Amino acid sequence: MKNKTFSKICLLGLTLLLIEPTSAWAEGAHHGPTLTIMWINFLIFAAGMFFIMKKPLVQIWKRRVLDLEESILKSERELAKAEDRLNTVKSKIANVASDVAKIQANINEETKHESARINQQALEQKSRIIKQAEASVESEIKAVEKSVKSEFAVKVCEIAKGRLKQEFTADNDRAYRTASLAGLNSLIKNKHV
Repeated sequence: MKNKTFSKICLLGLTLLLIEPTSAWAEGAHHGPTLTIMWINFLIFAAGMFFIMKKPLVQIWKRRVLDLEESILKSERELAKAEDRLNTVKSKIANVASDVAKIQANINEETKHESARINQQALEQKSRIIKQAEASVESEIKAVEKSVKSEFAVKVCEIAKGRLKQEFTADNDRAYRTASLAGLNSLIKNKHV
């Protein structure tokens, strides 16, 4: 509190010192303040202002220095974090080539296995298809043989029927029956004798 009152008194005194020479010149004294008086007034004013403003300016500068130091520390921490992230990214980038090579090796290996599996499935399917085709051909051959035999039998019967009709007339039939009966009679007689 004493400092504030003293500061106000000093400021008032300096103001009076500065106003006095200029007011005397303004009141009509024909000569203005000399350069020496003006310099003395300026130096007194500057010294007074320095004395009054010394503490606030020191505090302002200290606060500014602290703010700058804190800002610098914060920036250094952020820089360290950024450098860590950069190093992490660089290591990942360095590992990308080996990771890509591993992935390509895995893809090639899986492709070989998949190709072998597909080939095996194709061979198995081919074998099944061949067996099915052979079974189908065999079945068709049997069906055709059966059909041919059936048609052959029908044709043989038709031809035999036709020949019988041509060769056996009523007279032939009578002669055949007579011969058959004669043969039977001779058998019966031979059996009784």
